[in-house]
Amino acid sequence: MATKEIALAATGDQGKAFEAWGAHAVTASNTKQWETGRQLLDLLTGICKDGADCIGRLFIFSHAWHYGPKGNRGGVMSDGPNNSGLYFKKESKDHEDARDLSDLQSAIDKQEIRFCEPCRIVLTGCRVAASDFPSELARITGCSVIAAQGSSRPKEADRKNPPGDETGKWESVPGGTEERKNEHYLGWKEYKKENGKVIEKELGNNLDVWGDKKSLKKKGSKIKRALIIGAAIIATILGIAWMNQTTGIRQCIRSVFNSSVQSCNTPAGPKVPTFINNDYLGYCEDWNCAVLEHVACGQTTSDGVYHGTTAGGCY
Repeated sequence: MATKEIALAATGDQGKAFEAWGAHAVTASNTKQWETGRQLLDLLTGICKDGADCIGRLFIFSHAWHYGPKGNRGGVMSDGPNNSGLYFKKESKDHEDARDLSDLQSAIDKQEIRFCEPCRIVLTGCRVAASDFPSELARITGCSVIAAQGSSRPKEADRKNPPGDETGKWESVPGGTEERKNEHYLGWKEYKKENGKVIEKELGNNLDVWGDKKSLKKKGSKIKRALIIGAAIIATILGIAWMNQTTGIRQCIRSVFNSSVQSCNTPAGPKVPTFINNDYLGYCEDWNCAVLEHVACGQTTSDGVYHGTTAGGCY
């Protein structure tokens, strides 16, 4: 099962910007445009190859919500038909191509869409966190979900730093006077499922979007290194076991370059022909070692033994 990284860029007046941000996050080839909730879920299904692969990182670059003191219904939208996005729950006014999190849950249950363990979803739309949408998304996917409580955007350039479009530095801040007067938290939030319960964590007003990619790569590298080390340990153990079983034979080849009979210091091992780089060493038997004799694969040695070929050399 391959781990996929994908950015979904909403269409509309900012569609080109959304695509550019996706290219920064996961490359242009892994950035796809979507217009409706139906298209969004279809893209996820296609990326997973109907459950054959899983999603490790997902970015959804989109529009979302204007400020409201009571929050919003939750979800992400494009500039497609009205009420056609991906929402927290269905409403009667929704377009026929709108989808909600129950549709995503259904696709996950059918294993049409799969998320890896661990996985992360970043939602850049404004005020997505001013709803239950990101919490429920974290619950059904098992992913860490990051969303903005306030108005989200790439940081503007200053004398020392280029714009956030290029650096991946984003901010979540008040979008107007009314929102600024409200004293509740307006930064980024992370939602993570732990022991069956979704935990919310405030991340502050600034988010390093591209830096998130680096941190997950480091986690993947650690896992990869651990697997390599584990394989090396197993190979060493098996090698030691083989060496212990063939001590008698190995004692016969302490001096393989002088073509003389060698004396064994330990009891002989099993009667097995011994080679080093096609140099035939005969059998370690009766406390004595055979005379070194060079032989090519497919030849018969002086003791009348024919040595054929295998993928690993002579036998």
